[in-house]
Amino acid sequence: MKKPTSLPGTPIPRTFSTPTATVRELAVAGAYVFTPRVHRDRRGVFVSPLQEEAFTAAVGHGPTVVQTNHTRSARGVLRGVHFTTTPPGQAKFVHCAHGRARDVVVDLRLGSPTFGRWDTVELDTESFRSVYLPDGVGHAFLALEDDTVMSYLVSTPYRAELEQALHPLDPVLGLPWPAGTDFTLSDRDAAAPPSPRPARPGSCRATRTASASPRRPTPDPPAPPAPPDPPAPAQAADAESGARAAAGRAGRKPSRVSRLRASTFSWLPCRTKSMSWRSVIHV
Repeated sequence: MKKPTSLPGTPIPRTFSTPTATVRELAVAGAYVFTPRVHRDRRGVFVSPLQEEAFTAAVGHGPTVVQTNHTRSARGVLRGVHFTTTPPGQAKFVHCAHGRARDVVVDLRLGSPTFGRWDTVELDTESFRSVYLPDGVGHAFLALEDDTVMSYLVSTPYRAELEQALHPLDPVLGLPWPAGTDFTLSDRDAAAPPSPRPARPGSCRATRTASASPRRPTPDPPAPPAPPDPPAPAQAADAESGARAAAGRAGRKPSRVSRLRASTFSWLPCRTKSMSWRSVIHV
């Protein structure tokens, strides 16, 4: 993966301001960086990293927060690349409450116009920038100072079975970590698989989260069961004669419907099985 500004067709980031913050769209579609107004005086600092007005103006809807997460990291700690299986996915609003970090977002959504691209933002306690990541986007950060504190607001609760990861030092991803850094990774992140090489943007028929491992080939559907042989002419004649005899005993001629039922009854199980098989294949 290349740096987003070098990829052809990358849209120009959209930047606008509200009374409370400046908003810039990142190179990953649907991801934004928010820079709030910071109020400083002799007492210290007051700042609101998340403000509904600016968030809604950028994303198109208000924030959904069901859980907050808090991490503290020593210098050189590298966390990520983490993402949540979609559905349900997990959107994140991330800011640095203490220290300094390099934050990276990676588009892992198959079918996204920016699939395979990444962008990076430096988060600190001078600008108090925050990053919003939509569902299906990978996230990683590197602590650039000791006691770096990161705060996450997330849209879905934590479920271990849905959490996935890619190796943050994978050369296919080519993420912009500072050279010469002595990285500290968790056992989980160190054992995470590399990224599969991305497909061309928009090549999939449906938007799905990229899996951390290659997709297994789907086996061919089973062949439909062979229909039974049609009834022999003599059997069909016997069935029709039986219908005529029964009608004659009742003193009336057999109806057209009776003859149709007598000649097709033996085919109904075959038709039922055939329709059931076709419905499985369409699903």
